[in-house]
Amino acid sequence: MRQFKVLSALCASDKTAVTPVTARSAKNKRNINTRRGQIVPALLREISPAAGMAAGSSAFWLQCEEISIEMRVVDVMALPFPETRRGCFSVMTATVQSELISAIRSIPDYPKPGVMFRDITTLLGNPKAFRRAIDELVHPYAGTKIEKIAGIEARGFILGGAIAHQLSAGFVPIRKKGKLPHDTVRIAYSLEYGVDEMEMHRDAIQPGERVILVDDLIATGGTAEGAVKLLKQMGADIVAACFIIDLPELGGRKKLEALGVNVRTLIEFAGH
Repeated sequence: MRQFKVLSALCASDKTAVTPVTARSAKNKRNINTRRGQIVPALLREISPAAGMAAGSSAFWLQCEEISIEMRVVDVMALPFPETRRGCFSVMTATVQSELISAIRSIPDYPKPGVMFRDITTLLGNPKAFRRAIDELVHPYAGTKIEKIAGIEARGFILGGAIAHQLSAGFVPIRKKGKLPHDTVRIAYSLEYGVDEMEMHRDAIQPGERVILVDDLIATGGTAEGAVKLLKQMGADIVAACFIIDLPELGGRKKLEALGVNVRTLIEFAGH
């Protein structure tokens, strides 16, 4: 069994130390008080605030080191779930990130000079990498109530369908204008050189349903921002927006976070 050594636990909102914290084992449901230097099993799934923690501080980063391969864990995050004030956290090592990065093809000067296009079709065609990416996107939400996965056209359809299957959730396509046959709700969103529109069926999501938004990549964030606003217009409770790739220099992630949406990405590339 993989084991981890706790290095520190930080509140995600203000990065203040909150050790010890109480974690719960997914295997036997018992609470484990974690402290710096303690060895904890990989089966831990939930984390809750330490006594005396400031109200509302329900999200934590638990920085760990994997003992079995002596590699630092790079993404251990507890996401807040307001109804329980607890969250799930997942572990992704640098090895996994390298595996995903190596499965993605980079094409220079496409679709225009100066742009490095990140092509995930090679990842989709690699059974091991595709399965790994889906597992990593799904893991933080396994066992939680997710009713719909909303996928952005077109690669979000591929990823979103697989994630919906894993979470036993329904799938909702968010499409370009004029592609859906029934009554739709539409919203305009900004592109680099203009404005476009996206839409979804009016009856696709019921108010209050817990939804995860999915696409392959977040860059400037215009499309994802439009999708978030469309989902909120429908009354969705957006649990998270998930992407394989983040291009942080383009600022899309910050746009979604400014709308109050938790953003989960697996890897990032510098530049455009």
